[in-house]
Amino acid sequence: MDSPQKPRICISVCEPTVAALEDAISAAAEVCDLIEVRLDCLEPLELETGATLITKILEKSACESILTFRPAEQGGRRALDDETRHAFWSDAIFSESLFDVELDVAERFNSTGSSSSLPIDWSRDNLFSTRFCRCAQEP
Repeated sequence: MDSPQKPRICISVCEPTVAALEDAISAAAEVCDLIEVRLDCLEPLELETGATLITKILEKSACESILTFRPAEQGGRRALDDETRHAFWSDAIFSESLFDVELDVAERFNSTGSSSSLPIDWSRDNLFSTRFCRCAQEP
C-alpha cells in the first residue's frame, strides 16, 4: 500500500532589507519545503544593489524558492509600472529560482513584438499550480 504524500509547506518572506531577508530565508528553510521571496517588499535601493547577494543567499538555502515582484494593484507592496516590472524580469539573475510572473508580463515577453523573451515552461509540476512557471536558463 502506498503511503500518502507528505504535505508540502511554503512560507512567504517579505522584508525591507537584504539582511532581514537573509535571516527570514534562513529561519523559514528550517521548517518548509518552498520559500516565496517577495522582492516587492524590499526597499528599491536594497533590490538594486543587492541582487547578487540575494542570488547567493538563495543558492545556499536548503529550500527551493519562488520569486515574486508584485505591483500594488496585484497585491504587492509598492507601486510598479509595466516598464519597471519588465526591466526587472529582463535583468533577473536568480537563475535557479522559480519565478511567479504575472500573465501580463509573460505575455509581453513572449509577444511577437517584444525585443526580448522570457523562457517559460508552462507545463504543470506536481508541486506547483499552473500559476507558477519555471523559467528555464537560456543556452
